[in-house]
Amino acid sequence: MLTLQEHEDHAREGLGIVAKGLREREGPRARGQLVGHDDLRPVAEGGARPELAVRGGPEPQLLAEMALDAANRERHELARTRVRGDEQNLHRRQATTGPIEVFAPSGRVGYAAPDRSKEACVDNIGKASVAEFIGTFALIFFGAGSIVAGGTLLEVALAHGLAIAIMVTLMAHVSGGVFNPAIQVALWVTGKMPTTRSGIYIVAQLAGATVAALAIDWFVPQASEAANVGTPAVAAGLEVGKAVVVEALTTFFLVWAVFASAVDDRNAFRTMASFAIGLTITIDILATGPLTGGIMNPARWFGPALVAGDWTNWWVWIVGPVAGGVIAGVGYWYLYLKGREAATP
Repeated sequence: MLTLQEHEDHAREGLGIVAKGLREREGPRARGQLVGHDDLRPVAEGGARPELAVRGGPEPQLLAEMALDAANRERHELARTRVRGDEQNLHRRQATTGPIEVFAPSGRVGYAAPDRSKEACVDNIGKASVAEFIGTFALIFFGAGSIVAGGTLLEVALAHGLAIAIMVTLMAHVSGGVFNPAIQVALWVTGKMPTTRSGIYIVAQLAGATVAALAIDWFVPQASEAANVGTPAVAAGLEVGKAVVVEALTTFFLVWAVFASAVDDRNAFRTMASFAIGLTITIDILATGPLTGGIMNPARWFGPALVAGDWTNWWVWIVGPVAGGVIAGVGYWYLYLKGREAATP
């Protein structure tokens, strides 16, 4: 069987393909360095194929990869096994502090590091934040707009759910399709989204919601004023404390749906995540719309409230969604994702 030493030039191309796959698989938060197979013992008996070891995250991991097959453009799978204690001492090179890069310890096989310039990083965040602005704009424009237009509960629920389902489908590959500060906080708390990106996303989401509310008020000022620009309200007779619990409960199921369908990369139906999330929003509004509006999203409340100048019971739509989202995110992470790396949305 051909080894890396015997066909170094051919293997270099394969390892490059492997490295690209790792970057796509591990996401922007991945850390580590790759080491040629000649410095490691084979994982399986008779395993003479090139191997890569990646170090980073909470534990070192071994990624057994068929580099020669990759060079031939043949389909292969990433196999993961934990590095045993005696193998962990083979390499003590410090992990990198940037996105995952490919290195060889001996200089035998060299690779160019990806562009990590400040300009490139800001550009990526900038484009993603525009996607978050557009998606949140669509949610408020169509969701709150359906309320201003006098839609029934079913029509309002479908407007919100379909708006999110469609926008997540369109924007998930650009920004993750979050469109909700409560989901954003849950992703940040569980380490699925860095602090700077989370902050910028939330600003973009609030801005998109505000501009959408302004647009509704500009298009139909009389109907908008009558419907308070779609600003939610606590139902008469419902205690404010119970309203917070209602919002926390509905947001819990929304964020649970996000983590189970989009964040957890084991889900075989991830391509349908957008509609799972959209339908969760729809049923939440059908069940709790008459009580609190079924908002589940601080941005959905903030934009219309700002334009209408109505801050009544404001904390219901901030504390409730954020608390419910964090509980769901941390709960799903602890039960199903702890000890393994989940895909970043």
